[in-house]
This record gives sequence, structure tokens and C-alpha cells, in this order.
Amino acid sequence: MKKITIILALLFISIGLFAQKDRQYPYNEVFFGIGTTHYFGEIGGSMTTEKSFLNYKDFDFNQTRISATVGYRRVFNRNVSLSGQIAPMWISGNDKKSFNEFRGWSFNSIGGEIASVQIEYYPIPCAYVFWGLGETYRYTIAFIPEKIIVKGFNSVLLGGIGYGHRINKYNTHSVEIGLRYCLSDTLEGLIGDTPINDFYYLIQYKFVHRLTFGHRFNKHGLLIQ
Repeated sequence: MKKITIILALLFISIGLFAQKDRQYPYNEVFFGIGTTHYFGEIGGSMTTEKSFLNYKDFDFNQTRISATVGYRRVFNRNVSLSGQIAPMWISGNDKKSFNEFRGWSFNSIGGEIASVQIEYYPIPCAYVFWGLGETYRYTIAFIPEKIIVKGFNSVLLGGIGYGHRINKYNTHSVEIGLRYCLSDTLEGLIGDTPINDFYYLIQYKFVHRLTFGHRFNKHGLLIQ
């Protein structure tokens, strides 16, 4: 709990550092999306033990699973916004065709992020980076090698990049690639023997709608005073 409190404090300090007054802001948006999940941990991986940046060589297309998201965004200015979302998802891993294929371990986990918060910073229009934290709930069935069932909560740190495009003055859509780093090493139902906890990626397509609350916007999406 102490870690989460510190991280939340840092998030809101970040907003204060980047936020500036602008007549066009603030305004609010809602969004929903669909996407995929990609697990990286002790189960599965590549056919080699060779290290790679963010374990990209461990990517297994056959273990790609689905996710969804719905959320709310507060846009403070052209550079900074704050989003909150929930994201149900399915995550899976399997030793098949990996360096550890001889073990035959596997798992399936359903649940998702019951709440996550992220700050989004736009260094240029449409493109952004983000960071934040979330709380997840998992119901995991694992075979390691015997069948076990693990359920419970797990906090994650998150970060990533995104790119958006305006459809019209009220709607945009975006693609987002986000890394989730678990603060405990139990996503797949076991505690590994590596010093790095499990992590997973979310690749999501989002549709975003601007809430007007009586305001009017021109064709460029700017507020009409």
C-alpha cells in the first residue's frame, strides 16, 4: 500500500509539472477499445536462453489473447491528459516450442485491470507516451505440472506509447502499446526463480468521444468561445 501511495503522489506531481492554462481546456472524453495481450514470464518463451531487449524474442503469436477497455479521460491542455480505465482480459502461456518444452507447463488467466490510471504526455500532436499504475484481479488455472488454481489481486506499473488520429471534431481513434510490469511474480500461478517479475503487453485500438457538456467545437476540434 505504501508503494501505491508513493506512485500516486508522483503521478499527480507529474500533472502539476506539465499542466498549463489554456482557453481551450480542460475537457473530458470517454473511450472504449479492443486489443490483444502478450505474456512474458517463466512459462513459455523462445527456443534459446539468449537475452533480448524487453524479452522481445519470447513473443509467441500462438499465445496471443484478447482484451477490452473502457475509460474516461481528462484533457488538461494540448500536452497532458489523465486517463482511468478498466480492462478485462485473458492471458495465456505455454512451454510448447520453447526452451522449456520438456516441462510441459501452461496456464490460462482471466480477469483484468479493475482500475488503472495513466498520465499521457504529447510531445507532438497525436503521438504520446504514458505511465501510471493499476490494480488487477486474476483467476488462474495452471499446470506446473500438477493442476493448481490461483486467484487474487496484483498491482502493476505501466508505461507505453500511443498514436491518435482525429476522425471529426468530436471523435478520434488511437492505437496504444503498453507494458505492464507486475509487482509480484505470481501471474501464472508460480513464484519463479528469476530476479525479474512477470510482465505483459497490451496492444489496443481505442475509439474516443469528446464530451461537450454544452460547449461547441469547430471542425478542427477547438472550443468555440
